Amino acid sequence: MEDETLKKWLFHTGLAFQKDVYIVWQPDMAVITKWKIFVKFFDDFYYSPDEILIFDNSLNWVGINS
Repeated sequence: MEDETLKKWLFHTGLAFQKDVYIVWQPDMAVITKWKIFVKFFDDFYYSPDEILIFDNSLNWVGINS
């Protein structure tokens, strides 16, 4: 999936933009940010060809792998 297509899909997921999300690249590399920030700056978060995990505190969804 191209980055722009994925970014549009993320924008239209219906998640609240003020929701905190956890982004994990490796067991020792993670960040907490707002969903809106993640979507807006997606390219900066998804810079590696490896998978990243994105989830909220409900653990009801997880995303993205290459």
